[in-house]
Amino acid sequence: MPAIRDQEYAAVVDRERPLIQATAYLLTGDQVQAERVVQLVLADLYWRLPGVQHPQVQALRTVVQIARRP
Repeated sequence: MPAIRDQEYAAVVDRERPLIQATAYLLTGDQVQAERVVQLVLADLYWRLPGVQHPQVQALRTVVQIARRP
């Protein structure tokens, strides 16, 4: 079962990472900070993935929440 979850996660990351990265950069204005946001978003998404119907929407919500933090 974990192998299937990891495969699903890898597919989501491959598909959604460019948009997550671009959005994080637009919100932070800094490449290093954007990468930190992306890593946090992907970690959060990994734990939420089994129950998420729309991973892209969830990821973008999380990007905005994290990028708005001081």
